[in-house]
Amino acid sequence: MNAFADGLFDASPERPWIVCEHGNRWIEAVRCFCTEQLADSVTPVVRAADDDEVVALAGRQLRQGQPHIVVVWEITPDSFAESTRFMMALTRSLPQVVQIAACSQLATCHEATLSEFGAMLRVRQPEDLQKMARVINLRLGAS
Repeated sequence: MNAFADGLFDASPERPWIVCEHGNRWIEAVRCFCTEQLADSVTPVVRAADDDEVVALAGRQLRQGQPHIVVVWEITPDSFAESTRFMMALTRSLPQVVQIAACSQLATCHEATLSEFGAMLRVRQPEDLQKMARVINLRLGAS
């Protein structure tokens, strides 16, 4: 399992971002961009998790009073079947979670099906998260 990121500071409201990937490309982008448009009173918490940990981790966050959770899934040709299975499980059990498919290496025909598995947004490059993070933070309430 990937180590949890630093970020639990004080009792201020948290904005949990869970990143599921092999490596650190997408988690670094989330750390860089997820704080944009957040009010000072909101603390971003970025965590890495394996595919099979996401549903339980998101469920714990919801039970702890964190209603706005964002999950970024790295989807590659090799991980497509496994990752989309976990995306569907998350969609069925916690439909309010915002899911982003990070798919820089995926064929267009596969990319187009990701919304059927629960992905609300798709990004191809880490820099694309800058615009997405702004939109997500504004939509979920930046404060």
